[in-house]
Amino acid sequence: MKPLNLIIKTTRKCNLRCSYCHDWRSRGSPMPFEVLAHLTAKALQSAEPKLVNFIWHGGEPLLLGQDFFRKALSLQEEFLRPRRYVLNSIQTNGTLIDEAWCEFLGRNKFTVGISVDGPEEIHNRNRNYSGGRGSFSDVLRAIDLMRKHDLSFGVLVVLNENTKRLRAAEIFDFVLNDLGVKNFAFLPAVPDNVPGQATGERLAEDYFPMDDYNEFMKQIFDHWLALDDTEVSVRELEGILRSVMGGNPQVCTLAGGCIGENYHIEANGDVYHCDKYVGDPRYHVGNIVRESFESIGQSPKHLDLVADEKRKHELLSACPNYQVCHGGCPHDRYIAERYDSAFTGGCCGQSDLIDHIRSAVTRHTSRSVASGLPG
Repeated sequence: MKPLNLIIKTTRKCNLRCSYCHDWRSRGSPMPFEVLAHLTAKALQSAEPKLVNFIWHGGEPLLLGQDFFRKALSLQEEFLRPRRYVLNSIQTNGTLIDEAWCEFLGRNKFTVGISVDGPEEIHNRNRNYSGGRGSFSDVLRAIDLMRKHDLSFGVLVVLNENTKRLRAAEIFDFVLNDLGVKNFAFLPAVPDNVPGQATGERLAEDYFPMDDYNEFMKQIFDHWLALDDTEVSVRELEGILRSVMGGNPQVCTLAGGCIGENYHIEANGDVYHCDKYVGDPRYHVGNIVRESFESIGQSPKHLDLVADEKRKHELLSACPNYQVCHGGCPHDRYIAERYDSAFTGGCCGQSDLIDHIRSAVTRHTSRSVASGLPG
């Protein structure tokens, strides 16, 4: 049975003004206790999922302070049923991490994602304070503290036009060698969901198209493969590699069937299919204060999204790499429909990258067989 993944927008308030993020321009209150209580109770009292992933996002969620998360954990303890499980993770810009936060996150077994966009020259082009000062040095301090406290954490690198100032291998080596981090992921920047509705002043800079992403990730894969270190984890590449070899990709963008498995919860309780669709009313499927996850999953609006995705998969299934990507991330296709004139709907957009990885696996297997070694 699949888990229930909840991406929770605790607040839109943030102390940074990242070039590709428009959340801080929005107004609104942090998630009130009433919404937090409804969300927790309905997630943990739900009939089906045995595992619920609470994924805490912002804005910058640490701005809410530890009291907010103490209440969240108390609610989880109150509503958790026997033989059910909870995981908590938090995505932060790292600037507020201190000894007290490290102790709190470690004691409560949070997994932490921290945003670092590369070396200082790139990171500080993307991720500045409201006054213009770069956040790089504060993020390095946070990583040192988390390592000192032995926290479980990884680095998220957002790719945009500034990424192209360096070779992919240089960014990889920076995260691995300079930061000393062996668990990282790459996320391409995308424009706003609904053209003309949100700010999106610098569309060209805020969009890292799939062709650029494929080329970047092919270079990362080659560099990663040559390193031959099983302790180094690159989330997206490991997912494709597992899938190419017939296993479970364990990455939502490659697993398929994500509608009804992933939900985004706004601070006011509004529920969207995934956080990537906020701003498009078609993907607003309910409100957790007034409805349960079961009723949301059976609502006409939600079922229409499921049926629409099923129709799209009928075309996607003809792609030779469909059994690897399972249609890929629906939002990647959603964006490509709007901004890529060559998009036909017959491929998730990652076939070039998948072919590259498949060829490497084939070459490795052939060499292993020829040398008499296990493949």
